[in-house]
Order: sequence, then structure tokens, then C-alpha cells
Amino acid sequence: METRAGIVGAGNVRTRRAAGGDGGGDDSGAESRGSDDSGAARQGLLKRPSSFKLAKTPISATNTDRINALNDTVNKHCDDIFKILSASKETIERKTIIESGFRACRDAFKEVAVTLINLLDDRASESH
Repeated sequence: METRAGIVGAGNVRTRRAAGGDGGGDDSGAESRGSDDSGAARQGLLKRPSSFKLAKTPISATNTDRINALNDTVNKHCDDIFKILSASKETIERKTIIESGFRACRDAFKEVAVTLINLLDDRASESH
């Protein structure tokens, strides 16, 4: 849950990797790094729908509406992160690193979503 712990502190947004860590090891106390821990930011970012259920669902049972809903959720959280970062006291360099990481994750998700939608469309057309 490295990312979740890194997102929570609105005033001092960090992940272990962005903070110079290797991304592994003990993340205990990661939430306490934030100097301005906004309760609203915490609630908005932690109350996201779980993608775990989608990951366990067989492809045949997955539909494009669920993928599009998850895509909308990813976009909303990226927008929220960018808003939090704009109010953050982080350096420009750190903000750029964090934004780049989220942008790369969002773009990778979109590529996977498009591929999955195409796969579902192909399977649907084969069955008819």
C-alpha cells in the first residue's frame, strides 16, 4: 500500500520512491510524514472503489461499463492528486516526480483498458 500511504499527507505528499527510498522495506509512519494532513483529502482518496473485485472477475464477466467507470475513477483521483500537489509545500522537482508517476500509471491503465475493451468486443463479435 505504498501509494496509498504516500497520497494521504496532503501537505507533504510523498511515496517512498519519490522520497529517495527504494520503494521496499518498512513504510510504517508513512502517513505521519505529512505536515498538513487534510481530513478531506484523506477521505476522498481512501474511499475509492476497489479494483480488486474487477481483477478477480473473469474476462467473460467483465463489461465495458465497469472498465469505463474504473477509468473515470482513475481520472478523478489523478485530478485530486494534482490539486493537492498544487497546494503542497513540496519542491517543484518533487511535484514533477510525483505528477509524472501518477500520469504514467494513468496512461498505463488507459492502455490496458483499451486492450481489454477490444478483447471483450472481439469475444462478443465471435459469439454472434
